[in-house]
Amino acid sequence: MLLFMGLNMSNLSVSDLGNAIRDSATSLCNRIAGPATEIAKTMINGTTTIVNALEKALPIITAVRPDLARLCNTIIAGGRIISELAEAFGLKEKDKDIPEEMAMKAEVSTKKPQDFDTAQAYIKHLQEDISLSEENQERLNNMDEKERSAYCATGTYLYTQGVIESLGLDTKGFSNSEKLIATIAQIIVDGVCLIGPILPEEYAKYLKHGLAAGLTLQAFSDYLHNQSHDISLDKKVQDAIIGAMKENNPNISDQDIETKLSSFNLE
Repeated sequence: MLLFMGLNMSNLSVSDLGNAIRDSATSLCNRIAGPATEIAKTMINGTTTIVNALEKALPIITAVRPDLARLCNTIIAGGRIISELAEAFGLKEKDKDIPEEMAMKAEVSTKKPQDFDTAQAYIKHLQEDISLSEENQERLNNMDEKERSAYCATGTYLYTQGVIESLGLDTKGFSNSEKLIATIAQIIVDGVCLIGPILPEEYAKYLKHGLAAGLTLQAFSDYLHNQSHDISLDKKVQDAIIGAMKENNPNISDQDIETKLSSFNLE
């Protein structure tokens, strides 16, 4: 497990730090997938989208997860929560292979993302086949905020791809459309904002129930943000969530259901 002792968190503004992270992540993605390849472009697009989305979620993240406030940086804090979602989907073990470490493993691996049919297969390769040298481990432990955040954002993108595959969505490996990546990022950020009153494994079940009921990720996000103008669609989303609650706890009371539902409004 990586240590955070000695990590130098700067006083950069969210905007300046975000720009620095995006530049650093772009360089990293090119090293991982090959300069200017289509996969590298997709990774850069996905990583940038996640950085942009998490930047906006900073006030909510610090409010619902004060235990992560010490990390100071929304990208790193968000990456930790997304790691918890990855654990809920069985994609990683607790306290192992955090996003920064996964990104560095991807950087040193001789295999590239395009060598694998699925993101999950690539993630498994990095976790099981790649070990970091003491030199690389020391480098991770002593990264400055910008570099650590870039690695975190890139590793978070890899786990996000795995989560989406776990939901049964066709990601075509790492070739996503910009619209799908944007929707994925929103759902991930929603999960980041919800986790606190709602456990990661609960959120995972809610998403699975919604998709099994034929709902889209966009419908789920619109419900959470009270942006839907279709009452019948909102009811379907709510019914799917309640169904997941009852599956998770057959003895849940109506009052507990109401309490949990009240925490779903992110506006």
